[in-house]
Parts: sequence; structure tokens; C-alpha cells
Amino acid sequence: MPFFRRCVLRAATRGCPQSAQTSFPVTKAGGKQNADVILAVGLPFSRFGQEKKEFRDYLYRKGEICFCYSGNDYRIRIKDVMVFPQCYAAIADRMRMYGAESLIVDIGSKTVDVIHVQKYVPVERESTSIPEALIQCMENIKSSVYQICNKKVSEDIIRQMIVDGDAMIPEDCKSVIRDGLRNFAKGIEAKLSELGFDLEMMPVVYAGGGAMVMKRYGRVQGNYVHYLEDIRVNARGYEYLARQKCKL
Repeated sequence: MPFFRRCVLRAATRGCPQSAQTSFPVTKAGGKQNADVILAVGLPFSRFGQEKKEFRDYLYRKGEICFCYSGNDYRIRIKDVMVFPQCYAAIADRMRMYGAESLIVDIGSKTVDVIHVQKYVPVERESTSIPEALIQCMENIKSSVYQICNKKVSEDIIRQMIVDGDAMIPEDCKSVIRDGLRNFAKGIEAKLSELGFDLEMMPVVYAGGGAMVMKRYGRVQGNYVHYLEDIRVNARGYEYLARQKCKL
């Protein structure tokens, strides 16, 4: 039974509250236009227990759903909705690579999800979501570039500086952007330390769009720091967990 991708989920859940829309990375389609499907979706770990049932009930639809996407007509029937915790899903298929204890840090657009894993199991009381992430980082950088250089910089340029460390813009603007990204990475590391985690005493796995920021601009580096730079890593994790659940 296929698991369907982000575009289909949007069509099936139009009107969904904003808090849920941020949690929609899902798995691949299977190439069918008429099929029974399983939705594999996620919620932030800190809200997972409280909102899982409500989120599942919201997404579940009885009967046939018809819609058009990219000029193709689709007819689907939702047979099940499986909800998994974000961040944990990112490393679900590779958890043993990082040892019995690790710290998973998923840096997204709006939140930073942190999960402490002990004996390969997430410790809920030591896991949390920080409501400040890449969107706020970019806004701060754009404001700094305007104030210091009297220039307007786009998010595309900032992303290029994250990925490549360079861009075809004036040197003073690049310097401000680099400083902003270093400050963001330093702030993430400081917040993790405030939460009681020693980043040099356990494997740290950075995931999400911010993994590239930490890789290039983070202070703590080493063989025990890992970066999952695939922005679809949670979606792939949802598919992996759903397939494992279907085998039971």
C-alpha cells in the first residue's frame, strides 16, 4: 500500500490549522493515481503525546478523495493515519549508528526540537522544543545587513552563505551574514548547554535545514558530531516507521 507525498497531503488537508501544517513532511507517492493510501505524518516530540489523537482524527477521511495536482487527477482512499514524533523519526532507521546515548537536534524553520536518547529510547522528560529557529535567524540577519551595510539581502543569498560559505555580494555584507550565522549556531549550542547537555560528552546529531548552519558555523566539531543535511530526513523516517509498523 503506497504512502503519499507532501503534495497529496496538502490537497487532502486543506484548511488545516497552522500548527499542524508545519508538521507535514510525508513519504513518497508510489506512482499511483488511484490507490488506497496510508498517511505517515509527524508532530513535534514535545506535543506528540498531547496532540497525536486529535491530529490523527483531523487528517483521517472516510470515502474517496479526488483532486488534481500538476495536471493529473488523483483518487485516493485513506486507510490509516500513522503519527510519529518529529526529530526521532530523523534517526529512527540509523539510531544504532550513534550509540546507546545521543542528542538529536532538529533545527527547522520555526522550532528546534531536541531529543535525548538513552539506551536507544527517547527520554521524554529531557526532550523539548525551542520556539526560535531559522526564520528568526534570517530575519535577524536581514535586519543587521540593512542597519550596518544599508543593503537589503534576500533569504536566497543567506541560504547560499549557509551552503557554500560565500556569495557574489559585497564583503561587508558577507561578513555580517557570517557573524549572524555564527551567533545563531553559538546560541543553539548555548541553549543546549543550558538544558544540561555536554556536547563534547555524547554523540550529537543535527538534522533539518539548520544542520548545514551547525556544520559550517558551529563551534563544537568532531567525529562525534553528525549532520543529517537532507531536509526530507523526517519524511523518510515517517515512511520507515510506518513500514515497520505495518510488518507487525
